[in-house]
Amino acid sequence: MQNALITGTSSGLGRAVAQRLHDRGWDVIGTIRQESHGVGVPWTCVLADITSPTDLARIDQLVKERWGKLDALINNAGICQTGPWEELSDDEITHQLSVNVIGAMNLVRQSLPMLRQGSGVIIQISSDSGHIAEAMFGAYNASKFALEGASEALLEEVASDGVRVVVIEPGNFRTEIALHSPQAKGKNSTQRYTARWNKLDEWLTWHSSKSPDPEKCVEAIVAAVTNRETPFRLAIGEGVSESIRQRAKQIISQMDASDNFLNSL
Repeated sequence: MQNALITGTSSGLGRAVAQRLHDRGWDVIGTIRQESHGVGVPWTCVLADITSPTDLARIDQLVKERWGKLDALINNAGICQTGPWEELSDDEITHQLSVNVIGAMNLVRQSLPMLRQGSGVIIQISSDSGHIAEAMFGAYNASKFALEGASEALLEEVASDGVRVVVIEPGNFRTEIALHSPQAKGKNSTQRYTARWNKLDEWLTWHSSKSPDPEKCVEAIVAAVTNRETPFRLAIGEGVSESIRQRAKQIISQMDASDNFLNSL
């Protein structure tokens, strides 16, 4: 029986992917934020905070004792801290990076020996925000840009071990991340971003209620787990790949401007 460790199965993409893999006969361990989130689910749930070294060690021991190898690690747990740089606190920025980057990197690091045993796959749930930055999402952008870069390095490091790495880059899909997105405790403390805060509130409401159904994204993640021919990056959602292509063109244009400027000195 194949197995998967999935973080963030309390709701959203993580929960749906856990259910889908379980239905396919996989043995699944999923992390949850509250005990109540595990009531009635058919896979094994573990109450854990991926920023806690103690909790990560406990997960590692469970996986070793239960399986001894790992077929899939799906780094799905994440938060979206909103607010402009100027109104975010040290703790808010640190927590954003701790959950979305450091916790994910630490879990990969401790899981690699078992992933090698299973010739497994590491699925990193990133975002189109790992390529395209937007005002009010600077901390979130920082976390996803970092996860993308770290995953590129990881790909080179583990390729010879038979371990795959896939980065999932969803656009807007209807999950609970918008409902749980923490807003800066210093919200509008500078009185400089009122219009942006209003626009953000409208977007969060839309995202949690009217954005596209996540089924297509769930299918793509399951395919990435089960199909060894999956490319390194999967940009999922209407217009997402084109938006990333346009961003790549902007970078090329910026490099042309850089060359021109330096050549003029």
